[in-house]
Amino acid sequence: MKKVVSLLIVLVMISAAIPAAAGGGSFRDVSPLDWSCEYIDYAVGHGYLKGVGGGYFDPQGTTTRAMVVTVLWRMEGSPDTAYRADFGDVPANEWYSVPVIWAKDAGVVLGVSATSFDPDGVITREQLATMFYRYSGFKAYGVTGRADLDGFKDKKSVSDWAKTALSWAVCSGLVKGVTETTVEPGSNATREQLAAILQRFDSYREKAPTVIKGETKGMPYAVLYPDGFKAGEKYPLLVFLHGSGSVGAGIDEYLTSNSFFTEIAKLDVSEYPFITLTPNLDDMSGWISYYKTLISMITDIASTPEVDESRVYLMGTSLGGEGTWFLASRSPETFAAAVPICGGGGNEKIGENDTPERAAKLKQLASRLVDVPIWAFHGTEDKAVPFYYSVNIVNAIKEAGGTDAKLTPFEGVGHGNWDQVYSDPEVYAWMLLHSKPQG
Repeated sequence: MKKVVSLLIVLVMISAAIPAAAGGGSFRDVSPLDWSCEYIDYAVGHGYLKGVGGGYFDPQGTTTRAMVVTVLWRMEGSPDTAYRADFGDVPANEWYSVPVIWAKDAGVVLGVSATSFDPDGVITREQLATMFYRYSGFKAYGVTGRADLDGFKDKKSVSDWAKTALSWAVCSGLVKGVTETTVEPGSNATREQLAAILQRFDSYREKAPTVIKGETKGMPYAVLYPDGFKAGEKYPLLVFLHGSGSVGAGIDEYLTSNSFFTEIAKLDVSEYPFITLTPNLDDMSGWISYYKTLISMITDIASTPEVDESRVYLMGTSLGGEGTWFLASRSPETFAAAVPICGGGGNEKIGENDTPERAAKLKQLASRLVDVPIWAFHGTEDKAVPFYYSVNIVNAIKEAGGTDAKLTPFEGVGHGNWDQVYSDPEVYAWMLLHSKPQG
């Protein structure tokens, strides 16, 4: 009997010396087997979240506006912020008083009205995604990633104001489906879901924002940020459309194999601080077939807080040059300038001996480009896309009244003249001379 008692004492002493298990050992209502255990342990360990008292965490408990702004304030390092009585329902000396003012000043979480914050208001999943989207923009972590929500059968229940933020949050890995087919945007966000997002957000911001990948209506794209990218500043956006050699490459291989990225990386970002948007085509039907998808993608990215919408530029090579002519002609209000390189004019391949019908198409194309500054480049010995395509289009634009269209011929050069353009700082300096008036 004494041996049994002694053994029990030893076992108790050993168990007391073992640290509490992560999450489940710290709170009575969190089991180490729960999916959220590691996330709760992470959020608590980093000081983002705390228990509700009595040894409980309340993982299924709802989150409130006051709770989330306080968490974001803690992530920011609990910055000193002078309290102001901006909201009638946020008195001084509450645990959330200073975080509310900080969040308002940062533009991360605003009041529900000019005089009310609603600190006890319950947060939905789409509202939570929106708050982290704004915080990511505030911190210059990049907010251009998008994921199609088509895989969720409840995508139509996403509020219009939350679609961009939720698409970004799914793309960035912060928000996952409640089930494989539902995202439940209007459901209340729980404390354990918040804990999971906090860990995922920390992982996201460790890698952001050099390159962000996303997709629009099934078309993959990448957004490349310049060195020294800063919050609160607006950058020019350069949209690049590749040629047929990169079709079907997949976004990762495309980014490492296309010479455009090698050359643009050599630019002095202090003079040419472009954010670059580049989609990747996966079939040879061409960019023209995806006009609506491209314009949706470009206008979405251009509307983010880090982009100057008055300075959106378009450049494309070969098949992408054709796409450049076409997009610029169909959406001239979008682009401040365009640089088509050895590309035909849209889907109207204008030649030397055209019929009156084709000549009329050329005239119509040119009339839509008179207000778009254009600098075209083409090799005079190009056998793949004849040189006269660019000659005829530029001449037609001038005849239609365009005053800022020009063509630089590469004498004796065939189809592969694009690297000379990619590496020329004058091309990018010319782009930046142009901007669209904003109403």
